Amino acid sequence: MLFVSGLLCLGQAGKAALSGTIDDPAGLPVRRAQVKAEEQATHALFSATSDDRGEYRLLGLPPGQYVLTVTEPGFKTYRQSGITLRIEDHTVQDVRLEVGQPSQTVEVTAAAPLLQTATGEVSFHVDRAR
Repeated sequence: MLFVSGLLCLGQAGKAALSGTIDDPAGLPVRRAQVKAEEQATHALFSATSDDRGEYRLLGLPPGQYVLTVTEPGFKTYRQSGITLRIEDHTVQDVRLEVGQPSQTVEVTAAAPLLQTATGEVSFHVDRAR
């Protein structure tokens, strides 16, 4: 039994995670919002739905540059580009939706912070020259 569960974990090695909460303008959680992350180099699409607390989790993402899109009827489409995920990153990206038509888009182009506050883990990226 332990051997089989260990094999299942190997599929997640070297992957990253993107998670967060989705709130409305009043700070209340948005349930069942559609969340999509698109990896820019390969155009691979990963999707999830927010739960009753407005939380979403995208696990097992390959490292790369991502665009996060959140849609929910009654709210403007939220689009965040410039999210960089590295191996073993656990990035938290909270979203505040604005009331409006889904055809309207709130575009955020700022990069996600490099500081990971989800864990107290310290890491160091070694480039090829080193």
